[in-house]
Amino acid sequence: WLFDLDDTLHNASHRAFRELNASMTAYIETHLGLTTDEAVDLRHRYWIRYGATLTGLQRHHGIKPAHFLHETHRLPGLEAHLHGHAHDLAALRRLPGRKFLMTNA
Repeated sequence: WLFDLDDTLHNASHRAFRELNASMTAYIETHLGLTTDEAVDLRHRYWIRYGATLTGLQRHHGIKPAHFLHETHRLPGLEAHLHGHAHDLAALRRLPGRKFLMTNA
């Protein structure tokens, strides 16, 4: 069994996405020399066009994925904010076999 963590088994919008958006904007400001407003606009345009900010940064600016992810996806203490719902956890326990939890982060 393969499960997606983000907005599937927990509400990532509650904390993670706010922090990720801020760190991605800061990265774009620093590495592309843009203002905050320009970085927010660029991040949004790439999200709309490619479905991911990183894809646009790779295609148009040569940004290396490992560097981007290392710099932007540091979320210390996030584990304390991940809370499952009892009915979801019970359903997962009933499934036979191994379970893998993935995140696009």
